[in-house]
Amino acid sequence: CEKPLSTSLEGAQEMAAAAKKAGTPTMVTFCYQGAPGALEARRLVQNGAILGKSGYFEGTSEFLQDWGRGGRTNFRFAAEQGLGGVIEDLGAHQVDLVQFILGKKIVEVSARTRIGDGDGEDLKMICGSNAKAKGKAIDAFEAVAGFDNGSAVTFRSNRTSTGHKAFFETALHGNRGGVIWELEDQGYLKFYSHTRTDAAKVASRERGWTHIHLSDPGGDGHFNTDTVPGLINGYLQYFRWQYVQFGLQLLGKPEKGQSVPTFADACQVQAVCDAIYRSGLKDGELTKVKG
Repeated sequence: CEKPLSTSLEGAQEMAAAAKKAGTPTMVTFCYQGAPGALEARRLVQNGAILGKSGYFEGTSEFLQDWGRGGRTNFRFAAEQGLGGVIEDLGAHQVDLVQFILGKKIVEVSARTRIGDGDGEDLKMICGSNAKAKGKAIDAFEAVAGFDNGSAVTFRSNRTSTGHKAFFETALHGNRGGVIWELEDQGYLKFYSHTRTDAAKVASRERGWTHIHLSDPGGDGHFNTDTVPGLINGYLQYFRWQYVQFGLQLLGKPEKGQSVPTFADACQVQAVCDAIYRSGLKDGELTKVKG
């Protein structure tokens, strides 16, 4: 299934429950899980290069596009596609990617949502809590997402951000290091090492942002590349990576340490998106993610 799993959390829960009852293998195409940058960032987290003993982290996720400035006739603006709008469209990818890299789930959110009023030069935004916004799909949001260890990640998304085509940047910072990956510069992952995995601190004069070239992951890397060093895979490669992993799963030969997002995973992401939407209706009220 594509994402979102459904136009409502209730629909997603029904689909996830039906799949669980049937025992059917499922996959939802959260394609960015197959991005070399995401896989490399996840590997660094799993290897202990980012989070320290406390497990604390912080970060930001921005997904900005500007095609929405061209008018509101596109189906993605239609309320019948789900009132979550951009939350379900771009925000779902953001939530999924951050949780995928960290291996941790969001438990609560505080969000402000906005809805476009007018087009072009006349475009302005009204709060999602405004009576004029009732029944309309969300066009932009900002949210602070909390995890059960007190860590937080800030999300921001908009489809009318002038000058951006597909600016999708994920930045995560732990006690040992940090990573930054940006879709429009997908050939590189930025990595900062403050403390090594053996707990030895890196000398201050040796610290700095390293640009890891993702087309050459090395022997213990992510392996999602079929190019020669120096040439990067493209966006469609992300989808291929997921379908290969799903195919191996169906054959009973899953690749060690790899899996695909299931209906259950997508339902959890939709629960986070639902919490963002509900918080926006109440001007940022802290809202729990439904289990």
